[in-house]
Amino acid sequence: MLSIKKLISLKKRSQFMLSHIPIDDPLDIVSREYVSETGLTKSDIIDKIDKIKSCCSVVELQASYNTIDEHTSEQVLQVSNANFCKQHAVCPVCADRSQNRRRARYNEPIKEQASRVREGQRYAYIVTYTVTDGNSLSERLRHLKQSRLAWRKMGQKRKDKRSNGEAAKIKAGLSTIEIKRGRDSGLWHVHAHELLFTDKQLDYQVYDPEIKKELYKKFGSTIPKDMLTAAAMETAEFQGEQVAISKISKEWLIATSGDSISISVEPLQHVPRNASPKRKRKLSLMSFEQSIAFQAKEVLKYITDPVDNSPDDMLEIITDTYNKRMVATYGEFRGVPGDDYEIQNKEDSENYVVVWDQGNDDYKSPVPGRYKDFAQEETDTRKEVAKLLGQYRRERRAIILQNGIQGIAHQLDMLKLSFKENVNKIWQFYRNKVRRERNSQGCDNYNPVLAMQELYIQATSEELWTAAFS
Repeated sequence: MLSIKKLISLKKRSQFMLSHIPIDDPLDIVSREYVSETGLTKSDIIDKIDKIKSCCSVVELQASYNTIDEHTSEQVLQVSNANFCKQHAVCPVCADRSQNRRRARYNEPIKEQASRVREGQRYAYIVTYTVTDGNSLSERLRHLKQSRLAWRKMGQKRKDKRSNGEAAKIKAGLSTIEIKRGRDSGLWHVHAHELLFTDKQLDYQVYDPEIKKELYKKFGSTIPKDMLTAAAMETAEFQGEQVAISKISKEWLIATSGDSISISVEPLQHVPRNASPKRKRKLSLMSFEQSIAFQAKEVLKYITDPVDNSPDDMLEIITDTYNKRMVATYGEFRGVPGDDYEIQNKEDSENYVVVWDQGNDDYKSPVPGRYKDFAQEETDTRKEVAKLLGQYRRERRAIILQNGIQGIAHQLDMLKLSFKENVNKIWQFYRNKVRRERNSQGCDNYNPVLAMQELYIQATSEELWTAAFS
């Protein structure tokens, strides 16, 4: 879970990031008729930015206690629920939340695979796929996804046998796309990290190890280029010259249609040789399974570091990653249950609610209570809203497929307005019903913070409040 201290820090980073948008005003040049390649209108983008602004404005905290010594314990408040914006590509809070939840979900499945590696049944790798930097984020994302699909197809089954592509060896895979600006080029640098478990070793050797060893003895680190090329397992033409290449790099070159040979393969070991002394000490204290799971964190990190992005980049990321899968699983990692915003509440825990104070750039004092206390009526209400959302998305998709993205901004905005009105009607009906029930039972024991959010739920007693915060 996310601690309240870290949440405050991330929320402040989010506010700092958003404060630059009115100054730079990147939406000023976007016309009302604009529709992105992914089908977002200008009003959609504004709505998404507003969601980031209100992200975690109401947060439920779950109390736990850490024992310091025989007579002292410390209360720790951790986030158990909140109104997350779920814009994890650009929101610091949701990026951290989804990263932590993803690591928790896949921790045990990764350890299970790692135990098979330890027993000699599997091999573990972190593979990084890179394409050439480019001006258009949307085009580079599309190219990376298509190239990875083409590479995987090289290892698919063909009639009664598999092809000889390296992807045929994969038994479990977990992949995350990462986006940033190239350090030297300043263009969009898009790449994917994958944690792979295979039943056979991947073929990533570029040079014949015996020949290279002899050349190194003779020349040291200054081996002549022509002699090094002669020691290559394979060569291929890339950017006008013959280059040394491994089997897996050659496949990647074909998959990217000649765009890139940059596919890095790092075999995972209990304690990597090239690790820093501090990291070696840390990993050596872990079991083999724990070490592999720890090293796999590289694959399960942020899609992008939100604070590094300018307002213009932020808008491009919002529009170009909309409705696109940035995290994927395949093989034996498919079907791992849970999601990146899974709620983990203990029924008998002490819970409090805090509300963000925009003026003071901090959260107000905690109030006893829960963010949501699901009644059956609320569950049914959410199901009805989910049905409307599904219908809205289908109608929106149909409009884009039928008309393309030119001249449909007004039509999409009107459809969204109608959807919002219908959702508001459903929730207003529910709130009126709850309000009537609360009024008939008396309102002495209710949560004023959540009442301001129109969430009428039972609150913890005043005695608990006094005991916890006096």
